[in-house]
Amino acid sequence: MRCPRLRLPDLTNRGYRRCHRPELLPMTVLPLVLISAEDLESLEATIEPLCDPTAMARIAEADDALARGESTSAEEMALLMAPRRAREQAK
Repeated sequence: MRCPRLRLPDLTNRGYRRCHRPELLPMTVLPLVLISAEDLESLEATIEPLCDPTAMARIAEADDALARGESTSAEEMALLMAPRRAREQAK
């Protein structure tokens, strides 16, 4: 750190105002990176399926289907979803 008088709240406020992620690099500890709560939630939501074997199996199946050329266009999906939307709107 350039100035030893800087405190964590000061760095946090500066980072928030400047919209970047300041890094603290102490000599004996791994770096600490400050990120916004929204970014943390987004990262957690991205990582969560990677920890779920069932979700990973479904992703692998979808990748295999795409590799085989099996896909549904937006127009086809709209036709498939139309009856469902109609039922939901009728409720």
